[in-house]
Amino acid sequence: MGRVFFNTVENVDTLKAAYTVVPSDSGKTFMLDLAAGFVVTLPADATTDIGWNCRFYVKTAADDAYLIKCQNVSGDQYVGGFSVASTTAGFGHAVLAAANDSQIAFDANLANGAGEPGSYMDIVKIAANNYAISGFMISDDADSTGAAVLSNI
Repeated sequence: MGRVFFNTVENVDTLKAAYTVVPSDSGKTFMLDLAAGFVVTLPADATTDIGWNCRFYVKTAADDAYLIKCQNVSGDQYVGGFSVASTTAGFGHAVLAAANDSQIAFDANLANGAGEPGSYMDIVKIAANNYAISGFMISDDADSTGAAVLSNI
């Protein structure tokens, strides 16, 4: 007999308002579910260990953006990148984080943005002040470059 898993959805939370992620949220998947969008803040670098991780999925497209911010926007940064594809043009390409990028914007109507339902981003702490990102972003902007998803705020 194979392995049986119980309570496999206990690490999934649906967010409908601003939230500050805590260290004990490591391993969780967060569903972003409010058309007006909101801000999610990662835990302080000093409170998390290497390997701390979470995933964000867009359940409901937000025209005002879901913003995933590092706690210390002038010291913490995202490294890595993600794929972006257009629902209207069907193309896809990679977007890489630039130095000091500390905010992710899931925005369904921002030029060169992305954040349609099904978009997701994995975040893993790989070193002090460094969070690796990977994911797949969906845009309905036919010529989106995805460049507006990451920013240095």
